[in-house]
Amino acid sequence: MRKLYVLSTLTAGVLLTACAAKPPIVAQNKTVVVNDQTIIFGGIYDKEKKSCNLLRMAMPLCRANFHQ
Repeated sequence: MRKLYVLSTLTAGVLLTACAAKPPIVAQNKTVVVNDQTIIFGGIYDKEKKSCNLLRMAMPLCRANFHQ
């Protein structure tokens, strides 16, 4: 009986920990045409890490960290 209690407590703890992580905020993609070339810009902001990634054609273009 005690093993079942410990196992269920550990399982509940793992599930709650896994659900606690929040996904980053993803910006809507912006399509720009320059000289007949199509470029897609996007971005990701992670509140927990306080970082912002700017993307060009789904590849990292610029990264910034915000710490106080």
